[in-house]
Amino acid sequence: MIHTIWNWIQFNFWLGLACLVAGFVVALPLLLTKSSRKSFFRSSYDIETLGAIALLIAIVVISLYNHLDPSGA
Repeated sequence: MIHTIWNWIQFNFWLGLACLVAGFVVALPLLLTKSSRKSFFRSSYDIETLGAIALLIAIVVISLYNHLDPSGA
């Protein structure tokens, strides 16, 4: 039982880390350079929408990886 709990905690850590990285990948390029900031602020997208899209993509990729994992873990 302790092994199962540890695996669950470990999986949630990596899932949270992957979602955090996906958010950084989406947000940082938009905020680092002046030209990208100007074009982002002129566009109709907001940072929450882009973050939600990145989060959904990360969840789908992680779930596909877990489903297709050849080791069966």
